[in-house]
Amino acid sequence: MSRLIEIDLDVPATPLPRRVKDLLDDADDRIERFHHRRRDNPAPAFVPSDFVESYRALSKVAELSLAPGGRFLEWGSGIGVVTLQASLLGFDAIGIEIEEDLVDEANSLSEDHGIEAEFLCGSFVPDGGDDVLEANAYNLSRTITWLRNDVASAYDDLGLEPDDFDLIFAYPWPGEEDTVFDLFAEFASVGALLMTHHGEEGMRLQRKRRMSLRSTLLDLERHGHLRRIDAPVDAYLEAAAIHRRVFAAGGPALWFTNVTGCRFSMASNLFGTLERSKFLFRHTYESVQRLIDLKVDPTRALKSPLKYATTPFAALRMLPKSVRSGPVMACETTISSLPNLVSWPRDGGPFVTLPQVYTEDPHAPGLMKSNLGMYRIQLAGNEYERDSEIGLHYQLHRSIGVHQAEARRLGKPFRVNTFVGGHPAMTLAAVMPLPEGMSELTFAGALAGRRIRMVKRREGLPVYADADFAICGTVVPGENGAGGLPRMKPEGPFGDHLGYYSLQHPFPVLRVERVYHRRDAVWPFTVVGRPPQEDTAFGELIHDLTGPVIPTVLPGVLGVNAVDAAGVHPLLLAVGSERYMPFNGESRPQEILTQASAILGQGQLSLAKFLFIADAGCWQSRQEATHDLHAVRPFLEAVLRRADWTRDLHFHTRTTIDTLDYSGDSLNAGSKVIIAAAGPPKFELATEIGNGVSLPDGYGDARVVMPGVVVLRGPKLPAPSFDYDAAWRGDVSGEAVEAEGLAKPQAAAEHDMERFVKGLPLSDPLCRFRLIIVADDPDFVAAASGREGIGNFLWTTFTRANPAADLYGVAAFTDRKHWGCRGPLVIDARIKPHHAPVLEEDPQVTSKIEAMAAQGGPLHGLF
Repeated sequence: MSRLIEIDLDVPATPLPRRVKDLLDDADDRIERFHHRRRDNPAPAFVPSDFVESYRALSKVAELSLAPGGRFLEWGSGIGVVTLQASLLGFDAIGIEIEEDLVDEANSLSEDHGIEAEFLCGSFVPDGGDDVLEANAYNLSRTITWLRNDVASAYDDLGLEPDDFDLIFAYPWPGEEDTVFDLFAEFASVGALLMTHHGEEGMRLQRKRRMSLRSTLLDLERHGHLRRIDAPVDAYLEAAAIHRRVFAAGGPALWFTNVTGCRFSMASNLFGTLERSKFLFRHTYESVQRLIDLKVDPTRALKSPLKYATTPFAALRMLPKSVRSGPVMACETTISSLPNLVSWPRDGGPFVTLPQVYTEDPHAPGLMKSNLGMYRIQLAGNEYERDSEIGLHYQLHRSIGVHQAEARRLGKPFRVNTFVGGHPAMTLAAVMPLPEGMSELTFAGALAGRRIRMVKRREGLPVYADADFAICGTVVPGENGAGGLPRMKPEGPFGDHLGYYSLQHPFPVLRVERVYHRRDAVWPFTVVGRPPQEDTAFGELIHDLTGPVIPTVLPGVLGVNAVDAAGVHPLLLAVGSERYMPFNGESRPQEILTQASAILGQGQLSLAKFLFIADAGCWQSRQEATHDLHAVRPFLEAVLRRADWTRDLHFHTRTTIDTLDYSGDSLNAGSKVIIAAAGPPKFELATEIGNGVSLPDGYGDARVVMPGVVVLRGPKLPAPSFDYDAAWRGDVSGEAVEAEGLAKPQAAAEHDMERFVKGLPLSDPLCRFRLIIVADDPDFVAAASGREGIGNFLWTTFTRANPAADLYGVAAFTDRKHWGCRGPLVIDARIKPHHAPVLEEDPQVTSKIEAMAAQGGPLHGLF
C-alpha cells in the first residue's frame, strides 16, 4: 500500500493579487541578477519553480482548508518565493536551502516586501534519512543535487522536525521525485500534505495516509487478504462463530459491514496467519527486528555496523508525539451503541477482545512512563450500570496494577483509557513482551513506521489520536476513597484461551466519562477459545520478532516454547545447557535445574504448571534441538527417553498459576513441576499395549497416544458448574473457602487414583509406558489432532491437571521430602467438579452459520 494518497486539485487560472504580482516581478529580476553574478560559479541545481502555478495551488489548499494545520515548509527554497507566498496565505512559513547565497537572497526578498518568513541554511534531509537515499539507489557522490547529505541538517537550528509541518513543498530535480516522495512518507506527519512541482506536468498534491484501521482493511482487500461479509451478522455469537471457522480454515481477514442493530462495522482475523501479520508490517518488520536485536545485545552494532547503522535513528524518530487533536475525537457515543460482541453462550456480557488499555505512572506521568496492555474489558451485564460502568479484568502484578498501587499510595484518582482499533501496530504493542527500557508506544511507532500521536486533554489521560474508539474513565474507588482498594463488581464468565470459561469473580470497575470515535470507525475483535485461535498467530509473530531475547534474559537457556495446543501457560518446554563438571562421567540434570527456576521466575512464564527442560546435549546440534522444541512431539519423546522418575521430578507446591486456570486449589493458586532430562537415552518407549493388562474396576479402554504415552478411561466425577464454583471460591485475592460439597468428590478422585497406582504391578504391560494418562474420553485424547498430531492429548492433560494434586506414580516413594516413582508417571486428567465448564457453541447458531456457508450462501467458500 502506498503511504501517499493522490489528491486531485482543480486550480483555476485566477488573476494574481497585486502584492503577489509585485513579489514575482521583483523575484524574476533578482533571479536574473543572481545567475549573472554566479555565471562562473553557478548554484547547483537551482531552477526556479513556476511561481504563478505554485501560488494558485497554495491558494486552493488554503481556501479548502486541506492542510491539517498552519505550518509550511519548503524543501530547497531557493530565493524564497514559494515560502513567502505561503506566508501571504496565512501559513507559518519556513524554507530550508542548502546554498548560503540563496538564503541571503531569500531573507532580503522577505525584508524588502515586508513578508514574515524564516529561512535556514542546511540540508532538509533529516537525521536517519540516508537509508531512504540508499534505498532509492541514489549516488551520494553527486555534487549537483539538492539532496546532499554531507551538509549539516537544518532541523537542529530550527528545533523542529518534518513531522511538525502540515504542508511541505518541493521542486524535485528530474530523477529525484521518488526519493522526495519516500523522504516525505518516512518522516512527515500522518495526514500532512506534500505539494511538488514537476515542470510541464504541473503541480501534484499528495497526503500521507492516516493510520486508520479502515485504510489497513482496504489495503488487505486490494491484495486478496480480506473478504467483506455484507450479509447481516449479529455480534451476539454469530460473528465469533464465523471467525472461528475462517481462522481454522486458514482463511482471510473478515470485514463485517452489516452488523445487526449496530451502525459500526466490525473486523477480525487480521493476525490470523503469520504471513498476513508480516504483510501488515512489511515496510518496517526488518528494521524493528534489528531494533529489538540492539536492545537485547548492543554489541551487535559493533559486529555488523552497516546492518545496524540507521537503527538508532529509527528508534528516535518513532518516539510518541503529543498533538492537539486527532480523528478519534471527531464524535462521541455511548457504551451501549458500540458493537456488543459476545463470543460464547455463557459469557457474562459483551467484551472488548482487542483492547489497548493505557495508564500512566501517577508519580511520574507522561507518555514515556506509560503502560499499554491488553486486559479484557466487559462492557455490560452483571451489576454494571448501563453506559456508565464497565469491568476491568487485570492482575495486580501487571504494570497497570503497579500504576494503580502508586495511585492509591498518593491518594490520586486512577485513570484508565481504552483504545480500540487504529494502526495494527498498537494492538501488537499491547501484547508484546518488550525488552527493558522500550516503551509500547515507541515500539508501536517503529512498527507502524511513524510516530504514535497522542491527544493531550485538560482532564484525563492522553488519547491515541488515530484510534477508532477511545473509552476514557476513572477506576471507581472503594469505601476508603482513592487511597483504598477500588470498588469491585462481578466480572465474567468469559470463554477464555484455555478452552474453558473463566468464571465470575470481583474485579475493579471503571466509571466511563467519555466514549470517542472517528467518523469512519471500525471495531476490531478476536475470539479466544480452545487453541489454536488467532492468539496462536499472535504468539508466532511475537516469537518471530523476539527470537534473540530469551538467551540474553535467561543465560544458558537456548529457547522456550509455551505450547499453544496446551493453552500456552499450562505447559512450557525449554532447551537448556549443562556446563557443570563436563569431566564428570555421569550425565544428569544439574545446571538446567537452575535454569528451570530462572524460567519460572520470568514474567508470564511464571504462570506455567508443567516445565519440561532438556539439555541441548540430548541432540546432535542446537538447530535440531530448536526444531524439536517447537515440533513438541519429538521433544517430549527425547525427555521421556531420559527423565528418571526417581530423580528428575521437582515440585513447587502452594504457589501461583494462571488466574484463568481452574485446575488448581483456588483462584490463582496451584502448583508446578519441573521435569528435567540430560544425557544419553535410558528408556525404551513402548508403542503397543500388548496382552495381559489388568485394570481395577472403573478403568479401561487403553489407547496409545504416542511412543511412551498411553491413555485410559477412569471413573467419572461430577461435572463442573457455574453456580458450584461461585459457592466455594473466595475473593479476588485468591483465598478459597472449600465447600463441604466438594470435599467428597475430591476425596473420591484421590481414592480412585491411589487404587489404580497401587493395584498396578510393575510387571503389567502398561508399565512399559513411561507416562499414563487417566481421562474421561480416551478415544478423544488419543485421536490425531493439531499440528503436532497430539493436540487433544496436550490440551486435555495439561489444562486439567494440577501437578501436586494430580500426579501419581506406580511404586511411588518419598525420600527426604523428594517424591518419585519407580514405575510409570500417572496424570489424572479427568474433569473435576472444581474445574470450569468446557466451551461449547450454541447449536442454533452453529446450524445458522453452516447454512450461510452452503452453496449460494454469503459465507460460501470461506470454510
